Amino acid sequence: MKKTFILSAVIISGIFCAQKHEFSAYSNNVELVKIKNSIKENQKTEFYKQYLKNELTEDMKSTFIFKKYSDIVLTKFADTLLTYDSSTRYLDQGENISIKNLDNLIGSKNDAEKINENLTALLGDFPKIVKIQDATEHTAFEIIPGEILEIYYWGGGNMTSQIYYKVSNNDLKNINVIPEEDKNFLKTVKQNIGKKNITFFSSKGNSYSSIEKNPKDKFYVIGASLFLEEDNFAPIYEIEYKTTDFKNFIPLRIKSSEENSKWKTIK
Repeated sequence: MKKTFILSAVIISGIFCAQKHEFSAYSNNVELVKIKNSIKENQKTEFYKQYLKNELTEDMKSTFIFKKYSDIVLTKFADTLLTYDSSTRYLDQGENISIKNLDNLIGSKNDAEKINENLTALLGDFPKIVKIQDATEHTAFEIIPGEILEIYYWGGGNMTSQIYYKVSNNDLKNINVIPEEDKNFLKTVKQNIGKKNITFFSSKGNSYSSIEKNPKDKFYVIGASLFLEEDNFAPIYEIEYKTTDFKNFIPLRIKSSEENSKWKTIK
């Protein structure tokens, strides 16, 4: 099973949609740069946000495996990436020095890659768009192409977060893969393993989740770690369960995290 980390303290409640502004019609940076010299100082924050959003959207189009996402979905996800991280921190704080530096870069003879490098250096290391097999720290990718997108973000030490979004037509919805509110779920698991003091999370951040789906199956299979409530650093169990709606979860099997342990079906 692919192991990644999840930080329970960091949950994004929904999609942060960008406000409409006069630059939103410029979905192509070639056209956007043409008006750079005509914008006013008080418009530059929105101008550069649009530039960054366009760059992220183009990266998705060239990198994602699934090629039929609507422009609406890609734009919403780009909005989320910019809002989720501190990418626009300098712009939001009105840092004139950063704005002036960007003015010198945009529309210069530098190629797009060089401009992006400088934007990252000035504005913060927002998640990089990658293919699922290339997913590492501080990235955004398709965990299930065409269906579920993920932001994987490192917060220092073992503290990382995994944020998942479900794609449905032109909508993008934040989903929770951990059955925190399903009271019967852990009750059933505890009865099967004879332990009462288990939890999905460790405050030390060393927990993980994964999502898989058989193309012919309507269920999503989720893998996660279980800890003792005494806050052990390492998980004591690995568990798999399934869901169709990310609201109701059915436990499938569990095993000890010890080496060579075997899966036990949960009844």
